[in-house]
Amino acid sequence: NERKITSLVAATVAGISGFMQNIGAAALFMPAAKRISTQTGVPASHILLPMAFCAIIGGTLTLVGSSPLILLNDLLIVRGVSYEHFGMFSMTPIGIMLIISALIYFHVFGKWILPHTKASKVSGPLSPLLDKTYH
Repeated sequence: NERKITSLVAATVAGISGFMQNIGAAALFMPAAKRISTQTGVPASHILLPMAFCAIIGGTLTLVGSSPLILLNDLLIVRGVSYEHFGMFSMTPIGIMLIISALIYFHVFGKWILPHTKASKVSGPLSPLLDKTYH
């Protein structure tokens, strides 16, 4: 089922993104997502776009996943008053709600907002366009 595959990949990347940088989490899963797309016939855009959005949102799960919060954590002094620092999982409830919202959004509106392309049948490392262009 396309929706289950999309939700599973996006939720997994979101979870990993909480503990590493967003770009790294998305880059880690891109080859696997492309392979899943080829094997199941689900368009790659239907897997990769929700995965990318959830990777960005997944950064809100922990203090490690969001570098601006690390910086903000050191600057929590306003008018000479020092505020309590964020804990590692202080923003996790908000991050979980954002991820659930994104998954529901793509589940409900995905068929209208995601591009309708056919899954490419690439048998080797080269795409058909590169093979045709450079032989």
